[in-house]
Amino acid sequence: MKACARFQLLFGFLGLIFLVKLFYNQHMSEKEVKFNRLRNLRQLLLREMCNSDKEAFSEGKGSVEDMTSNDLGRFTVDDEHRFIYCHIPMVVNTDWISLLHKNSNLRLLNSLPRVQMLEKLKQYTKILFVGDPFVRLISVYQEKFQKHDAYYYQNYGQHILRLYDNQSSPPQTVEEASAAGVLPSFYNFIQYLIDPQTKKPFDTQWRQMYQLCHPCLIQYDFIGHLETIQEDMDHLLRLLKLYNNIEFPADGDMTSEYVSDWFKLVPTEEKRKLYNLYKKDFKLFGFLKPLDLINY
Repeated sequence: MKACARFQLLFGFLGLIFLVKLFYNQHMSEKEVKFNRLRNLRQLLLREMCNSDKEAFSEGKGSVEDMTSNDLGRFTVDDEHRFIYCHIPMVVNTDWISLLHKNSNLRLLNSLPRVQMLEKLKQYTKILFVGDPFVRLISVYQEKFQKHDAYYYQNYGQHILRLYDNQSSPPQTVEEASAAGVLPSFYNFIQYLIDPQTKKPFDTQWRQMYQLCHPCLIQYDFIGHLETIQEDMDHLLRLLKLYNNIEFPADGDMTSEYVSDWFKLVPTEEKRKLYNLYKKDFKLFGFLKPLDLINY
């Protein structure tokens, strides 16, 4: 092949690579713009909801300075990457933090002196992941009652069986309850939640998300959703300048039909009461009211 022809072939090949990279960069730029718009909308909605009734959403606290050490018990600090993450049970497992960097020195925020806690809350990137409240309750039930968790059976399951399943003397252990087929049903769990006599605040596994992570007091830099976790996590890794190849697939079963199937034995009026219990979570984080379930 003549030198000129070889040069033309090489030039054409390099040009093709350039065009592919240009298209890829443009595509990524469009994705970034779209995601940043979504991120801004989530934060704007949160701020608007907080400002509409700050006292109710902040539970009487005026600022971060008013928060106690107990209020900050769900927060993990990564000093190496300078971020703080508030963990909500049954949304995203805390193990993802360790996956980001195995050598990170992770600590609970409330283990630090108060001056350091407040300083880090001002300076570090603050991260929160949330999920549809009804989907979260399904996950809680599956994890704590269907999987025969001894602690939750002893502390909640027996009580729920007595009150809502006509079991005057429920089995003493979760193994006995499982063998007898008398574990609390999902409907029993919902009955427990909406009962006015049930002690508040709830156990942290099913406590309202805004009560765990105080989004009207802490200005989060990043709010991700379980329903879009892979895309959100990709952007979070770039924000933190971490590029580990970590997969966080969303649960493909979490469709409206899936949720409806779980709630099919729960009467409409009781679903409405449940929605009202978690309404602040729905409104603060932009989750749609489940009209197909509550019929209004």
